[in-house]
Amino acid sequence: ADGIGVGVADALATEPSRGGGPPLRKQGASTRTAREDPRAAPAGGFVFSGSEVFALRTVGDDDEVDFGPRLRAMLRERRVDWGDLPKESDDGCVEYKSRLSSEHACAERAQRLATQMKFRLGEGGGTAFYLLGVADSGAANGLPKSEHSTAVRVLMAVAAEMRCVVLLEALSESRRGGRRCSAWRVEPRGAALGRARDLLLAEEDASPRVRAVFAP
Repeated sequence: ADGIGVGVADALATEPSRGGGPPLRKQGASTRTAREDPRAAPAGGFVFSGSEVFALRTVGDDDEVDFGPRLRAMLRERRVDWGDLPKESDDGCVEYKSRLSSEHACAERAQRLATQMKFRLGEGGGTAFYLLGVADSGAANGLPKSEHSTAVRVLMAVAAEMRCVVLLEALSESRRGGRRCSAWRVEPRGAALGRARDLLLAEEDASPRVRAVFAP
């Protein structure tokens, strides 16, 4: 996996006086030590007037131990916000893949992907989510159509080795160059078939023939 974020805090840290912001210290203002003024910056730092009334969001605030619960909610409501994805977490059931090429189909890489999938499935209690076209940082850069198709084929092949299936959950709007991101649910084949069976049997208008096919 591979993607957004450098926050406004970085810009302020590198160019604190750019854009005509508040002065570092008014001319003639008395000098106070950090002990006298808790807002005073450490040696070599800067103090911004009025900085006590607001707080800046940092890159660290974008970290989520497990994006899974929030992603599940987005998928239930059919509204994945591709522009507001957190950085990928080493824990949890969500895996980002900026790309999956034919090179990943070789035995060594396929085994690594299978081990990774097994871990994500374990973290999700038997369900994992793969976001294709999304970098580690959360940047939803997308994949061109041909590369997207290859990535899906590789994901399906790895899932098949794990006796799992992949189900398309969401697809982003097409961007410049036809680039898209997609979200896939990975789960054991038996669980997927059982869920499909339950959905079909829950339909009041299910035909007797369908009921017979899925009867235990």
